[in-house]
Amino acid sequence: MIQHSIIKILTQQFNTSNIEYIETVQSLWSGYGSISRYRIDTQSVIVKTIDIQTQQREHPRGWQTNFAHQRKISSYQNECIFYNTLAPLSHASARVPACLYQHHDNDVIVLVLEDLDAFGFNVRLNDAQTLDIAKQVLHWLAHFHIQFLQVDRGYPHPSPVVLDRQWSRGSYWHLATRPDEFQNMPDSALKRAAHQLDDALQHAQYQTLIHGDAKIANFCFDMTLHQVAAVDFQYCGKGVGIVDVMYFLGSALSNSQLTQHADELVTYYFSHIHNVLNDRDGQVDVAALITEWESLYCVAWADFERFLVGWSPGHKKLHAYSKAQTLLAIS
Repeated sequence: MIQHSIIKILTQQFNTSNIEYIETVQSLWSGYGSISRYRIDTQSVIVKTIDIQTQQREHPRGWQTNFAHQRKISSYQNECIFYNTLAPLSHASARVPACLYQHHDNDVIVLVLEDLDAFGFNVRLNDAQTLDIAKQVLHWLAHFHIQFLQVDRGYPHPSPVVLDRQWSRGSYWHLATRPDEFQNMPDSALKRAAHQLDDALQHAQYQTLIHGDAKIANFCFDMTLHQVAAVDFQYCGKGVGIVDVMYFLGSALSNSQLTQHADELVTYYFSHIHNVLNDRDGQVDVAALITEWESLYCVAWADFERFLVGWSPGHKKLHAYSKAQTLLAIS
């Protein structure tokens, strides 16, 4: 959508003609739109624009199917639901931008969000330069997972009715949403174990909402690198928290860093899970939750490796640490 159309929408919604386009922050994956910064009067906002009609996509790895297109459109609709229903419930320790306005029609989705840069979260990273930076994100993930933890259909908050509006499976790579990539895999022990791995994650007792795309690029830091917020909730849905932990560590640490530090960082995550849940009213068996999610750490790695092998067999994340975790899971 061109700038003057966005300005028209913002003018009508916010009842002011003092609207200014500032810059395009980035394009969306496969040409689905853009993320831009605008000024409304004196307030800086982020406008995420999704073109839901045009199907002339250029997927970087060639996966340009109607199934993939429908998955992508569903993910943007899923993100709208998150910002509308769950973002207002998010704990301050798991900061997310507020949604100021949503526009939907047959051609476009427009999300107007708080500009986290204006609140001091103006640092973006491509890797975890220190362990402390990784721990800040794990702290965010622990609080997010606890906030939306579901035990016996409704603990602690919000209600299952609200949560059920999100995807029933979080992440963009789980088996049911990647049939083409699965078929592309050569026969292997991993392929033969894929459904068992998926079942172990899907039917775990302790489920929560996961971010679903918890790479380090989707976290925004303040200048001290001690405060963090998260963006991009397209793939938010039900799952086990350790899936987000696995995916974040894989995005932020190299093979050698994972080998050296992953155990410490996973322990750090679970220490926050333990401490916060112990402050609650005893409705959760903390030890059982931690035991279950710890046991699924290698399963989460294997499940993600299954996706990568089918989607991009030469991907840099198919490294020794990932393969070791995969072997542990399928053995």
